[in-house]
Amino acid sequence: MEPMEREICTKLRSQYFSDAKASASQQLREFQRWKGLLSKESIKREMQQDRETLLQLLINEVSKFREEFNMRTGQSLDAIPGHEKPPQSCNVSDTVSAIIWSRQLKLKI
Repeated sequence: MEPMEREICTKLRSQYFSDAKASASQQLREFQRWKGLLSKESIKREMQQDRETLLQLLINEVSKFREEFNMRTGQSLDAIPGHEKPPQSCNVSDTVSAIIWSRQLKLKI
């Protein structure tokens, strides 16, 4: 059974997990899609490096969201050059617009 499981891992890597253009969220969905197969102990060991890579991508993505949130929120952003305000929505106040933006950012995570 071991050679067949290696072949399965090779196919999974080449067809689903090797796309460099895919975001961490897309790769996570692929891992979730194949979680029944990936829960087998031998396949889990074989795919360890791919899971660690995905974890690092997710950590980087969350860090990017955190930096964007910290950069765009705050009370004195007008006094700090180079910092942007949260995007302004139409027909709502700045506060409501910031709340909407932060909730959308939270949903990305």
